[in-house]
Amino acid sequence: MSLWVPARWLGRWHRRRRNRASVPSATAGRSVAADTGDALPAAGVRYVARRGRGTQRPSRACRDVGGTHRPHRTHRRVVRGSRWLRRDRLPESGYGERSPRSTEVGVVDAEARVRQQAPARADLRRGVAPSTGPAAPRTRHEGRVHAPVPPREFDARPAETRAVRTRSRREHHVHRPSAAPSASVTGRKRRAGSPRKPASPRFDVPAMHDALIGVALPRLFIGAGHGQIDGAGLDGFYGHGRRLLSRCHLRVAGREPTPLRAGMVRADRAAFFGLVNVPDDPDPILTVERTRVASGRERIALRSTAQRTLRVPVELSLSTDLADIEALAEGIGGESVPAAVCASGLRWSSRDGDAVVEADPRPHDVLARAGLLHWDLELRPGEDFVIDLRVRRYADSRALTGRSDAAGLTSAVSVAHTAQGSGPVRRAGRSSRQTSAAPGGPLVRERTGRAIVPVVTRPGPRRLLSGAEAICSDPRASRMLRTCLQDLRGLLVPDLEHAGETYLAAGVPWRCGLSPGVAASAARMCLPLGTELAVGTLRTLARAQHRGSGRQSGLVLAPRTDPASGMRLRATAHELEATLLFPVLLAEARRWGLADRDAAPLVPAAERCLDWLRRAVGDGLYVPDPGPRVLFRAATQAHAHRAALLGADLLDAYGRPGAESWRQWARQLRSSFRLDFWAAGRDGGRPVTCLTEDGRRSVSLNSTTAHLLDPGLSAAGEFAPGLLDEAQTVRLAQLISGPVMNSGWGIRSLGATERGFSPLGRRTGAVHLHDTAVAAAGLAAVGRDADVAALIEGTLRVADAFGHRLPDIVGGYQRVRRSAPVPHPAACRPAATAAAGALHILTALIGVRPDAPAGTVTLRPLRSTPLGDLTLTGLVFAGGAFTARVNAQGLAMVEEVEPGMRLRT
Repeated sequence: MSLWVPARWLGRWHRRRRNRASVPSATAGRSVAADTGDALPAAGVRYVARRGRGTQRPSRACRDVGGTHRPHRTHRRVVRGSRWLRRDRLPESGYGERSPRSTEVGVVDAEARVRQQAPARADLRRGVAPSTGPAAPRTRHEGRVHAPVPPREFDARPAETRAVRTRSRREHHVHRPSAAPSASVTGRKRRAGSPRKPASPRFDVPAMHDALIGVALPRLFIGAGHGQIDGAGLDGFYGHGRRLLSRCHLRVAGREPTPLRAGMVRADRAAFFGLVNVPDDPDPILTVERTRVASGRERIALRSTAQRTLRVPVELSLSTDLADIEALAEGIGGESVPAAVCASGLRWSSRDGDAVVEADPRPHDVLARAGLLHWDLELRPGEDFVIDLRVRRYADSRALTGRSDAAGLTSAVSVAHTAQGSGPVRRAGRSSRQTSAAPGGPLVRERTGRAIVPVVTRPGPRRLLSGAEAICSDPRASRMLRTCLQDLRGLLVPDLEHAGETYLAAGVPWRCGLSPGVAASAARMCLPLGTELAVGTLRTLARAQHRGSGRQSGLVLAPRTDPASGMRLRATAHELEATLLFPVLLAEARRWGLADRDAAPLVPAAERCLDWLRRAVGDGLYVPDPGPRVLFRAATQAHAHRAALLGADLLDAYGRPGAESWRQWARQLRSSFRLDFWAAGRDGGRPVTCLTEDGRRSVSLNSTTAHLLDPGLSAAGEFAPGLLDEAQTVRLAQLISGPVMNSGWGIRSLGATERGFSPLGRRTGAVHLHDTAVAAAGLAAVGRDADVAALIEGTLRVADAFGHRLPDIVGGYQRVRRSAPVPHPAACRPAATAAAGALHILTALIGVRPDAPAGTVTLRPLRSTPLGDLTLTGLVFAGGAFTARVNAQGLAMVEEVEPGMRLRT
């Protein structure tokens, strides 16, 4: 049997079928649910089906608040396996309806919403991935949150790597981009017709001097002062060297909060305060407070001071690229990872890693494709609403809950819905609190009638650094020390393979892993806070020693991957410095009270460092720097001389042979160094900073010469002999404290009169706070009180300019009246050596020189302290509390010390 129909009917049927397939589902103001699901209209707009092409448009009637369109009729119509809503099935939340006792906030103009979504609908018809707009869709079906079903025509691949389907009146053809390079060009074969993998997007690495950085390694966050995390540059939440969340964009009532205040509260958290403008109300009645914590938490608190009930939609747009922080530091970004919906948030997974964001209370609507969490709030007068976010690796979340993905993720915090189903609105005075079983232990939230679920905030060690405090006539010193100690605790990295062992990362955000030389130097300056950090650092460096044969045997190698986080690390030039600092750190840790049971197992590693030094010297006296050219730097010889003398003391203390031979080599080095590394002149001469193999000299002044003033702490509270004689030491002190080297903010890395000076060059003129601290301690040891006061004043001014958080470098511009330090765009802030340098300067003012094996402590303060009365409490000496005080006239005393210790003056 045949059925004859008019030809125009077939044409109409084809057109309707074609147009029906092109209906957008991701950015058209609604989202398509599953086969039995419903679609929700965008906030403030009710859409209806349009006959014919199957697209959406606002109805003609406009009778609601703020120009919101209300439909005059609705039609039920099946589109791509989903259905649109009947009028009688609209959600009870009542978008666009006025209540006699409520005011709707954030109802946007429907026509503006359509204009914003028009490009996205056009992109979908062309096959291009839609852009994320402010009106993101959402999906809900009978209380279950799930991802929307994508249409078959949408291709999730980037537009430049897929076939774009175009249409003409008479035929359908496929237009493909240009062909991929041949196998001879790429070096590998590619299957014909397979898409080419796009290159990682590159961007210009932004300056980080004004970024807000919270640190609790191996986790941290980076963000701007406006409070939004928009994925620009390095912004985001990080965990174990990977960006877990690159976008966290908040919109309240369809608007971004206006930022009013932002700043760091502690080293690991920042606070943001803003407001939301409410139409027809001149006073701000809706405020937003955000507290961001480096452990992966964010708390968003909305507060209403209105005299009426406010209906407020809240949206959080989330996304991530799971990029490596080392790649991001080089300007190499990652592609956005598609999201999946979990029980109370979103989850992302790729072969590079995974991440999950969980929200408490549970969002009303969750969209995986748009990365959107949505809440519909009704705030009564004086009522608060709090959203708690948790960002972590998905593997950590599964370990916490003990449930598989099929069973669904359990939120780390309790859902705010009460047993009576009162909804997600939180009111002031809710019964919930956070407790911790032990310092640094798991955080537990308790709620009446809810199960207690532990939350691991940081897999870090116990509190290693003591709670030292500076009580000073100058309050700037107290604030600087308090902030620097918080930064040091945030930079502590636990060794996951060896419990109880930690070390300090070099700095954030560029050097979050292990840098052996920086870790050893920072641990040495932190010895007044206890010896536990020194032990953990020494054990970590001992495991990194080269154990084979050859010239590198005994050298402390820099790891190519961080042992704690597994992240890739850049090549480092601090291997030589770490090898020479190893015996120095161990010997000085004994002076501060390191127990023999901890020190004795590390002595063989110190001997291997000294054996490497002997092989590096060979038949000569000087230690060459690694590299293609043979160069002998003065600072390297100072490190080697200090390692020989303090290593000899270490060998004597444990009955090992070879101590006298090292002292003999140090004497020969001193006599030869004073001739070869000093350029005579009428003004007293200057040190030679570098010597080549053929005898050529470099006499340019740089900050590394400050290490010549650091001979190391020996027995009986005395310093070891230095490389320079007394006259040369005085002359070097004059040069370092002069205007050529001292910028007023600190010691320049290169003198201002030297060739190639650049105030922002890392090694050609910028101020290094670590070298400044070493110079201040060296000048204090030789009695240069006025010069020490000048360096301390510059350091305090830098601390004030950067919120008391010291960066590792600042611009080397000269300080003048009413000027401020110029930030360096590539500075680490916080930095381990800069933060530890603040403590190093303050202990040098009091002149603390301990000798725990001899049971004595010596105080050699300045004759007049530049900070007035200064008291350092909370220090640790010989395993007990230690407090020292010095007044403005230079009179020092010990107020608290371990029983049995004697004071020497």
